[in-house]
Order: sequence, then C-alpha cells, then structure tokens
Amino acid sequence: MARSLPRRRFVRLVPALSMVMVLTLVSTGAPTAAAAVPGELVVNGTFDDGTTAPFWTTGNLTPTAAVVDGQLCTVVPAGTVNPWDAIIGQDNISLVEGTDYTFSFFASGDPTGPVRALVQLPVDPFTAYITLNQSPVPGGAVYSGSFTSPVTLPTAQVAFQVGGSATAWNLCLDNISLLGGGEAPQYEPDTGPRVRVNQVGYLRFGPKRATLVTEAADPVTWSLEDAGGVVVASGSTTPLGVDAGSALNVHKIYFTSFRIIRYGYTVVADG
Repeated sequence: MARSLPRRRFVRLVPALSMVMVLTLVSTGAPTAAAAVPGELVVNGTFDDGTTAPFWTTGNLTPTAAVVDGQLCTVVPAGTVNPWDAIIGQDNISLVEGTDYTFSFFASGDPTGPVRALVQLPVDPFTAYITLNQSPVPGGAVYSGSFTSPVTLPTAQVAFQVGGSATAWNLCLDNISLLGGGEAPQYEPDTGPRVRVNQVGYLRFGPKRATLVTEAADPVTWSLEDAGGVVVASGSTTPLGVDAGSALNVHKIYFTSFRIIRYGYTVVADG
C-alpha cells in the first residue's frame, strides 16, 4: 500500500564538540507494520523475531548458530569433506507442479567458504529443483535464481549445504526467500521524505547541504525554521535535474552559512 510522504522534516542540532554540530532526524509519521509478502514460502527468513526457528542445523553447527544483528550466523567447522556434512535447512516447503519460483538469499562469509543452496526433495534421491553454488565473502551479497517446479510436493526443503572447507569460517544468512504460487509483490520504493538531510551530522563550519525531491524544473524557495517557527535562514534551491541513481528529479539546498547550534530546526521547501 502506497503511503503519503511527509512534506516537512524536523532536525535537531546538538553540540557534540566545540566545532561540530550533530543533526538527528525525527520522523513525522508513525511506522507501519510490515505486511506478509504474497507467495512467500519461507517462514522467518528475515529473522526479525530474533530466533532461527523453524530453521534447523546439523549438530556441528548447532552450538554456534544464533541471530546476530538480524542475521542467522554460525561458525562452520574445519575438516568437513562433503557439502552436506554441514547444513542449515527448513522443511515442509510446499511446491506446485508447473509453478514458477524465485529463490533468493543474502550471505556473507569471513573469510569465505562454500555455500550450496538448494530447494530439493529431502529424501533419497534428494532431487534438486534449483542449486546455487556460491562462495560468499565479507560484506556479503544477494544471490538468486528461478525455476519451474516439475512436481507437486508439500514437503520440499530449503537447504544450505556449507561443508567441505579445510578451515573454519563464519557464515551469516539473511532475507531467505522462496516466492511463488501467489501474486508477485510489486516493487514500491520507500523514498522517504522529500526534504533529505545528512543523517549523521554537519561540521559547524563545514558545508551544509540538503536534497529536495520535487517535480519543479525551476528553483523553489526554502527556509530553515527554529522550534518556534521563526525563519532563521532562507534561499532558493539549485535544480540538478534527474538523479541517475534514484531516477528522481532533485534540487540542492545549501545552508552552509548557518552555524548556530540550537534544537528543533525544520527544513521547509516546496510546500
């Protein structure tokens, strides 16, 4: 469901050091609960509840498998021979013959190690309907692939076979997803407020810039207001055109000359 974007953005300027002012953002809108994704077959693939259930691990991973910073992380032991000597998995995945599925996940490895990710029959002959062989590295990446199920199977398995490394390594998984059998989710970018500022801070005597997302082609006025609504700085935006990364039309707001540290400032532009 699309949501309206706030037109005003509240900022706080806090003295951290004598020459630095830190800016923090306070959202003007209440957060909304995350909705279930239509057609998602993996349960708790984002580990948002702080647990790894219903994922299971083989005994050589169980002592270390835990949710760390919202990801399932574990130490893969050294000296295993086969990929299936160490496994993270989830059972009872329901597949429908002739249905298209997209399998995706995030993985990082430190230093690195083999990951064989499958959607498969969980018993002999362990038929794999998709296999993604990866070697994730620090920082990680998202891996994905698609397949059409040749069978109707209510007991399929998502498995990450991570054995076969001569040395121990750290593995983290997140956003494990198997989409299919339902309405495909439509991409709706969370673009945030139309006035965007540095979320970390500004040097008191350094450059201060904000970005305005607007359809206007010509400069528009902007103002910086204190907590009482008094304008303490103002000017006109500088149109920059369409940003290549976001495909949004943007203007720049410059307020470098403002150097007073106070609380409760609001940047207002284009309504």
